Amino acid sequence: MYLATAIAQRHFVIASNADVIITGDQDLLTLVTYQEISIMTPKSFLNQFH
Repeated sequence: MYLATAIAQRHFVIASNADVIITGDQDLLTLVTYQEISIMTPKSFLNQFH
């Protein structure tokens, strides 16, 4: 699984073939997905994949 993180000011660090974007940004979280990549909070990610 490849992860990406959304960082300050809405710049993305997206790894090639990323499966998940981890963020606390509410505007991004409302999208739910971005180009078929899931967007979720760190807590949601840990609950789902831990």
